[in-house]
Amino acid sequence: MKKVYFLLFVILTSGCITMQTSPQTKNTGVVIESFVTDMQEVYSGEPVSFRVKIKNTGSVDAKNVFAELYGLDESWCESTKTCDQRTHELFPTEKECRYDTDGFVLNAPNPLTGSQGDSHVCTWNYVAPEIDPDFSIRYTPKVGVYYTYKTITTASITLLPQKELIRIKDSGASLPSETVSSTNSPIRINIQTHSPIRYWKDTDTIVTPVKITITNTGNGFPCYGKTENPPHRSCKATKCKNCKNKVNLRIISFDNDITIGGDCIEITNKPIYLPFGKTNSFVCYIQIINPPKYTPVQKEIRAEAVYEYYTEKQISLTLKGSRTKLS
Repeated sequence: MKKVYFLLFVILTSGCITMQTSPQTKNTGVVIESFVTDMQEVYSGEPVSFRVKIKNTGSVDAKNVFAELYGLDESWCESTKTCDQRTHELFPTEKECRYDTDGFVLNAPNPLTGSQGDSHVCTWNYVAPEIDPDFSIRYTPKVGVYYTYKTITTASITLLPQKELIRIKDSGASLPSETVSSTNSPIRINIQTHSPIRYWKDTDTIVTPVKITITNTGNGFPCYGKTENPPHRSCKATKCKNCKNKVNLRIISFDNDITIGGDCIEITNKPIYLPFGKTNSFVCYIQIINPPKYTPVQKEIRAEAVYEYYTEKQISLTLKGSRTKLS
């Protein structure tokens, strides 16, 4: 009969239990470096430009990047001849910045060459609407930036027989160092495992728990796509109203000796919801076959998430009526 053991990990100091954690990542991904307009005070009939500069500061290429400007009423479009008369909106001057295209790509920084991540500028050129002389209106326009991004976290698990653990302890040697690597992304995935795993009986299968924690560390929120891969435009309310604060996740291993448990697959068959746009976690099990009989061995598991992310920035300006008509 096949022997299966559910094993807890034990470290060299008796009675102490520790879990491996991934390092804290910075708030990275695509960031809005600047969002500006020509003047903080503008007059009726005056040309007004809005510019946003976007930069990829993470470690993954950003795809399907586009931007939209919100917070100006329809009167701004009525005085701007280049507005779309059907939707009453002004598209960016740069065609690739528009949501009705596939957007553009921002390559990630390259640590090998020392190059920074790509940046891009999107522009909106308005004409300020007419209002009564001596009147003023304060506006707080904001720019929203959408992009498709990815998070990948890889963690190692150390397996070793009890006799080997005792030998390492008695000799004063150290266990193999465990590694945890993760992309710099606005969504952080933390993998916690009971490692190192020690066992003292002959067994051909080990079952061990894995805790996955997903945290939103960016200045925005993620969205998942129902049918699209990548989930382009899933953060737009008209595209998918129930996609906000959710990510698609999968747990995989390239090691033939590791089987991802059915409960892990069941959990990731549907998008993971982040309550209040912050964090969520779950525990599932993986199965490891053919554990080593004499020397330590390390195995790796990986968690991946693909999502669209939305971030925004707001400015203010004041529109004033003018008594002077300029031709």
